[in-house]
Amino acid sequence: MDHKIRILYAEDSADDVELTLRTLKKAGLEYEHSVSSDLAELGRLIESGTFDVFLSDYNLRKFDAKALLKKRNEAAPDMPFIIVTGTLPDESAVELVKDGATDYVLKDRLSRLPSAITMALKEREEKRYLEAARWELQESEKRFRDLFESSPDLIFMASTEGCVTMGNPAFMLALGAGPA
Repeated sequence: MDHKIRILYAEDSADDVELTLRTLKKAGLEYEHSVSSDLAELGRLIESGTFDVFLSDYNLRKFDAKALLKKRNEAAPDMPFIIVTGTLPDESAVELVKDGATDYVLKDRLSRLPSAITMALKEREEKRYLEAARWELQESEKRFRDLFESSPDLIFMASTEGCVTMGNPAFMLALGAGPA
């Protein structure tokens, strides 16, 4: 990345925040962060669109990661959402991933967090690139179709056997077939 990773972290334990951030720093990740355990504030921060990745404990005192994931899904669905938690039952992990969580890391395996963040951000960039490429392809196809349909020149496509497979309106009119 060419800038510091902007991390939004939902956590209510100062010790866990310190341990997590120390792990990221030790791995060489450059980051800026905001930490909160207030649901309304986290909602505003998600909506601000200024963060690259969202880290969240699974169980906070007043709410859980499911509530935050719902807010993230509504306001910033492409922001990676990684659960950083002490324990997480398999069924809950599967449910959260189905609902849009990017990954989860157990706190006793925090050394995995830097690579989880890096991979999530890389996947997001790849998705954005593919979406942009799809949009460009659709626009190119639309321009081709418009040109093909409106050209006064005779344009057609033929198979390798010489059979006409497609012709523009001018071509069809020249054949006496009328507009296609």
